[in-house]
Amino acid sequence: FIRLAVRVFKDRGTIIFGLIVDVLSVPIFGLIPTSMPWLLYPLFCFRSLALVVMPSFQAMICNQYPKEVQGEINGLVGGLKTFTAFIGPLIFNNLFGYYIKPTAWPFPLPAIVYYVASIDFAICLVAVLILFYAIPISKTHVGIIIEERHSIINGEPELPAGASEDFYGEISDPENYDETKESLLPSRSSTSLADIE
Repeated sequence: FIRLAVRVFKDRGTIIFGLIVDVLSVPIFGLIPTSMPWLLYPLFCFRSLALVVMPSFQAMICNQYPKEVQGEINGLVGGLKTFTAFIGPLIFNNLFGYYIKPTAWPFPLPAIVYYVASIDFAICLVAVLILFYAIPISKTHVGIIIEERHSIINGEPELPAGASEDFYGEISDPENYDETKESLLPSRSSTSLADIE
C-alpha cells in the first residue's frame, strides 16, 4: 500500500494523507459506544492507513541528503521519537487518570485522551502544510547543492534516479534544472568543494 500511495500522492502528499487519517480516525475511538465494540475493527483498518507517514518521511530524507549525513539525521529523528515515547505516556496517562474520576473538572470524560491526540495530529497537519506549501523554499535547496557537490566529482550534473522536482523545493520547470543550478553556483572552471561548503 505504501508504494501505491507514494506513486499516487508522492512523498509529501502521502505524509499529508496519513496525517488526515490520524485527525479523522483518532477521535472516533472516543465516540464508539461500549455496546458496539465491533466498530473498533473497521476503525483499526482505517487507522492503519496512517502508517504511511514515517516511511514517506524517511524516503524524503534519503532523497534529499547524501549518505554521509543520513545517519545523523535519522539519529535525530530517532531521538525525537524516543523523547515522545517517554513524554507521551506521562501526559496521557495522567490525563486519563484524572478524567475518569467523578470529581474531574468540568465533568468526567475518559475519552478526552483521543480528542487531545486528534488536536495534536491537527496541529502537525497544519505545520506540515505550512512547511510544504506556504513557506517559499529557496531554489538553493539542499537537494540542488548536494547534487551539484556530487556532480563536480562525478561529472555532468543530472537529476538523481527516482527524484522529481518535488525534492528540490519550488522548482516548477524541471527542464530548466541545469540552468537553475548554473545561475546559483560559481562557474565550473573555478568551482571547488570548498566554494560550495
